[in-house]
Amino acid sequence: MPTPVLILVIAALAVIGVLVFLKSRAKPHPAPTGATPLSTGDYAAAAKAILEGVGGASNVAAQSHCVSRLRIELKDGSLANEKKLRASGAAGIMRPNKNTVQIVIGAKTAEVAAAFEQLL
Repeated sequence: MPTPVLILVIAALAVIGVLVFLKSRAKPHPAPTGATPLSTGDYAAAAKAILEGVGGASNVAAQSHCVSRLRIELKDGSLANEKKLRASGAAGIMRPNKNTVQIVIGAKTAEVAAAFEQLL
């Protein structure tokens, strides 16, 4: 009958094997192509791209931000264009509901939010 230590060693090796297998199958994120307003530090241009991506100032009902995201409530969610939003250099776009867009920016969210607010 195997000892508890031997069982733990076998279980640990099995877990490590599964993790190595999963890591080898992970697909790398594609490298960004070309410079974006966020990657160059042009927060005003990033804010402008985001504003165009949400359908313009007349379509913004409210906006707020946290540490990593710019949250925008839209009057008409169908006017949001994710391709234009990604052109700003955003790390991600989330749509919690049809009239809300969350743009994941990262550490410079406050700067982009200030520039965005000036455009409204």
